[in-house]
Amino acid sequence: MASYLKIVLTPCLDEEYNFKFCDVQMELEKPDLKKGDGIASIWKMIAGVPRSPLGETGLQVEDESGKFSLTEKTEKDFGFDKDVWCVDRPSVGNVKLCYRFYPRNLEGVYRCHPIFDVIQEKNGALICGVTSLLMVPQGEYHIFVKWDHSHMPENARTASIKGVEDFDFVGTPMDYAFSLYLVGDYQYVKDTTGKYKVYWLDRNLPDSEKVSKQIPPLMKEICRFFHDEDLTYSIFLRKEPFEISNSGTAFPGGFAYGYSDTMPLDMNKALNTFAHEMIHNWPQMENLRGESTWYAEGTAEFYSVMIPLRSGIVNADQAAEWLTQKSVNYYNNPYQTMGNEEVYEKAWENGQIQRVSYGRGLFYLAEVDVCLRKRSNGNKTLDHLIWELEQRRRDKKVIRISDWEELLERELGEESVRVFHEIMNGKREIPVNEEWFDGIFTYSRGIYQDCKVGKIENAVIWKKKEAEK
Repeated sequence: MASYLKIVLTPCLDEEYNFKFCDVQMELEKPDLKKGDGIASIWKMIAGVPRSPLGETGLQVEDESGKFSLTEKTEKDFGFDKDVWCVDRPSVGNVKLCYRFYPRNLEGVYRCHPIFDVIQEKNGALICGVTSLLMVPQGEYHIFVKWDHSHMPENARTASIKGVEDFDFVGTPMDYAFSLYLVGDYQYVKDTTGKYKVYWLDRNLPDSEKVSKQIPPLMKEICRFFHDEDLTYSIFLRKEPFEISNSGTAFPGGFAYGYSDTMPLDMNKALNTFAHEMIHNWPQMENLRGESTWYAEGTAEFYSVMIPLRSGIVNADQAAEWLTQKSVNYYNNPYQTMGNEEVYEKAWENGQIQRVSYGRGLFYLAEVDVCLRKRSNGNKTLDHLIWELEQRRRDKKVIRISDWEELLERELGEESVRVFHEIMNGKREIPVNEEWFDGIFTYSRGIYQDCKVGKIENAVIWKKKEAEK
């Protein structure tokens, strides 16, 4: 039986629901720490997002023998520096931790991606555990999360990816860290089953009618495609004070999406991002050196268009707009010839470098889909390969590049593996093909312009094929 970990969150909100800080208490059942062992850790900064500031007293830790004197050290984790607090003696019995965290200081910040931080928002706050919840030693625990409402207005409510108010589950510290928590005077919509929810704090949420009508059916269709109809899923919309917004971040069982006054929520564009982030809940592949980022991002890009299109949630004209934007981000990207591992190393240095994996994965998978259809006389598609890999993952197998290569060689022959490596190393461009995307689009080359990328010459512009007369 797993040891228990009890977490009590006590947010402090004023009468206008403005988030001030949050006190955290944790109780860890008999961790049997040795002198010098780490009791808690958190990234100093991850993907450009700093950890939440802690209160003046910092982290306090005690057990049945009293308080520990803690020492701090820095370790590397996923390539980022992590602060680790270590104990000065063996532990006796249960260990308790307490600290306070504050929202992020936004002075000089003009964008946030990914949404790993905690910021003040009108009517409350969306809390991401990545930069605010200290992780206790890794292992499996029975985790109990309880909200203390004593420092909030009477009508304030709490929710999380796991549901409204208190919850418990068996998992690891990574599970509660890579998750979302909402506190304040929020609103939400859900589907008829109650499994799919959308939360927000902004009382003037843009496009609120489309949010209510489009997002719950989208969640249902994506879960159906991945044969995971029993999954519960939550989306959190966050109004940000940033100049650059309109981005999303996926977590197991949910995701967050940010918008702002300068870049408001527009469901014609945002629905594709919602679909992309939701799809990240499924196709996963081991990614030690960035060799498979193309798979996670490519599958999310491909199906974020095809699932809404095939299910009728959007029409072909809307899908063509999405494909045009994605084509610009790839075919007009000056870093298109950069190999996957270098892209991974430099992704957070430059937004255009980061986008290479998205476009490369998308158009490569679109080409694989066409090749599979032709080779099998229409009996197999990309869907079958993705489903097979997903089933292996559900069977507790770690999915690696070698699994993809095995399927390629089995279905398309040895040459397809060589082509795959050339594309992923940036040595071969993927020719635009009108047979992609179920063959319902055509493309031309022309001038493309929008507020994000500016004016682009010789862009690939997609549109729906005209019906034959």
